[in-house]
Amino acid sequence: MAGKTVLILGGGTGGLVAANRLRRALDKENRIVLVDRSPYYTLQPSLSWVMLGQRSLPRITRDLRDLRKKAIEVKTAEIASLDLANKKVQLAKEELAYDYLIIALGAAYSDAEVPGLNRAWTYYHPDGADGIHEELPLFSSGRIVLAAAALPLSLVQPGRVRKFAGAQGRAAKTDVIDAHVIAQFAAQMAPTPYTLPDAVQRGLMLLVARRRQIDEMLVAERQRLDQQQLFPDSPVRADVEETVAYLEAKRHDFDQQLHAYVAAHPRWTESAALLRSVPGVGPITTATLLAFLPELGTLTRQEIAALVGVAPMNADSGKWRGQRHVRGGRAMVRRVLYMAALAATRHNPWLRPFFERLRARGKTGKQALTACMRKLIVLLNSILKTKQPWQAPTPATA
Repeated sequence: MAGKTVLILGGGTGGLVAANRLRRALDKENRIVLVDRSPYYTLQPSLSWVMLGQRSLPRITRDLRDLRKKAIEVKTAEIASLDLANKKVQLAKEELAYDYLIIALGAAYSDAEVPGLNRAWTYYHPDGADGIHEELPLFSSGRIVLAAAALPLSLVQPGRVRKFAGAQGRAAKTDVIDAHVIAQFAAQMAPTPYTLPDAVQRGLMLLVARRRQIDEMLVAERQRLDQQQLFPDSPVRADVEETVAYLEAKRHDFDQQLHAYVAAHPRWTESAALLRSVPGVGPITTATLLAFLPELGTLTRQEIAALVGVAPMNADSGKWRGQRHVRGGRAMVRRVLYMAALAATRHNPWLRPFFERLRARGKTGKQALTACMRKLIVLLNSILKTKQPWQAPTPATA
């Protein structure tokens, strides 16, 4: 490219990065022109620091006209119209022709779109961040409401992104490289958007997680109580016993809270009844699945098994057949599924014969139980998908 004009509309982060990188990459005979209605650039992520008094506005503000020292033309003007067919941009007082156009105008925050928002503080712009900083010292008591806009996002295992970088031959790791790799990963791999849980779903997740924490503390205290058998005159034995009794009572309280919470929300009434119809699936397993596996009943059998982490992964190469292992998945779900499968291998007339057949074929107890976990989650997925409760198999189909 020789003697070309690159026109960049927008002097925000995207426009500045594009202008600086192109200037380093292109010869001086190529023009780079940046247009913005403001002569100043404010580092947007630093506005939260301004709000808290950790930065001042002058410290995070830069004059765009300083880019002229790097042979980047800067024009401060409003954009009137675009003529893409003829490659021209009309400003308020002049017309610019271009060979390549980059639009990096960003987003304009429209407070009027949300009734009442124009009377609230927002740190999305400098005046709002500075205003909050001035108001905070005057705030002595009351309620602060934080409103966050819902933006699409995806949850991706960091290892996947790191391997993506490795596949490109990138061994170095910096914040700039990471940002570039993550952007490329999102564009090329298109990960599934993640739906954030609403307040009701989040409430159930918190209850289930807290119940799990109490269970773990109870296990630890019971182990300490067992250790006291070695010391008949232990001065802490009574305290440990008191702690165990307290945790047992708290766990019982949380069991009742979970039952009441699920029963109080009609969204889970049908699903909870369907899950509980399966022998081996109790109230804690049901609450955990409803809280941490909302996709249950919407995926295929292969997808749900992989999501939970009970799908055996091949390790084959040519004629060599490696041992299959399960990995990943949602740990909270996998824990309760293990206990549910363990109970089902003893009391479920469908899973018990399956478990016994696997053991008779030489599978270890853990392998057979993992297979039962997969079979159980696939069954529960099918039950919620078809809305048909569990039915005990006849002797001919068992």
